[in-house]
Amino acid sequence: MRPAEVRAASVQVTGGRKVLTVCHVLTREVEALVSGSPEKQTEPKVQLRMYGAESIEYNRKLFASLIPQLTDINERLRRMEEMGSIYVLRF
Repeated sequence: MRPAEVRAASVQVTGGRKVLTVCHVLTREVEALVSGSPEKQTEPKVQLRMYGAESIEYNRKLFASLIPQLTDINERLRRMEEMGSIYVLRF
């Protein structure tokens, strides 16, 4: 199963309430497809203007450690299960 083909969501019942959890997965294939778009090209400038240099640097370091759990669907689902999520795969 390719990560680009998977969308995971879960419904948890807490105190009689249902909570929908949506799991986003970063796909390198999609990133490659949009890499030449004007929006993607201007993204760094927009983020710098919106968040500032310190936040950009902090997020760069943080995301370096998060990439495995954002790009590997099995790791993503394992972590969801660890949190007690019951997920539904949609293709």
